Amino acid sequence: MSLTSLPSELILEILFHTCQSQEVYRLLLLINWRFHGLVKFATLLHVPIRIGARNVRSFSEQLTESPELAKHVNYLWINGISADYIRIARACINLISLACSKPVLYSLCSPPPQVCFLHRRLTELTLFDSWECWKGLSELPGAHGRDLCRQMKRLRVHESLSSDFNAELFPSLSHFSISTGSSYIQLRRDLMALAPLPKLEHIVITTFHWIQGQGHETTKKVIAWDKRLRILYFGSGEQGEFELWCGRARKGDCIWSKRMDLRQLC
Repeated sequence: MSLTSLPSELILEILFHTCQSQEVYRLLLLINWRFHGLVKFATLLHVPIRIGARNVRSFSEQLTESPELAKHVNYLWINGISADYIRIARACINLISLACSKPVLYSLCSPPPQVCFLHRRLTELTLFDSWECWKGLSELPGAHGRDLCRQMKRLRVHESLSSDFNAELFPSLSHFSISTGSSYIQLRRDLMALAPLPKLEHIVITTFHWIQGQGHETTKKVIAWDKRLRILYFGSGEQGEFELWCGRARKGDCIWSKRMDLRQLC
């Protein structure tokens, strides 16, 4: 019995486990019209979508041709800040998880006058450039920036926390992650800034500054700062940022679930 002869419900069940990337999603759309109809919307809900220079124009055109498609995008990673990237982010109103830069985030929270904040399901944010982001975000007209912060549950930033970070903006935040270099004094300050967060349960530090071996005094000292703290080590063949971000959509290893043995911090 061939796959195409199976009932649609069974095919969809198989496709949910098969379609875990944009590449596979595009291939499945091309099998035949029946598969195209089954795959186009239903499986997209669990596919992490990455938009960059090579595909931003084509994806934007897809949304123009099929506006309903945008409502089925739940996981979106955006490498760019031009008008096309912003239009895509604004169109995907059912996002659960978004990875983007500060200009895209600001645009998302700056809808036209008389338009309410639409991204009510967005509770997970990875921000590439967060320096001096929070004060401006909280002061955007319409209070949409504040609305987003209030509903945020998982926040990942790629820089040290800037002085305008205000824990009061994030009453629902339960997971926080930050990249760190070799300045553990700055990291200590960042952790102190998280202290007022009422619901924070998980803190994940990521670093490229390590060598193989058992955790030495620096590592143990950092871990002892907060019982909620965990360290992930990047580089040297380890899973990277984007792969771990995709794991959240695929229900696999992600930045919030992955655990690693202690190594020597440099």
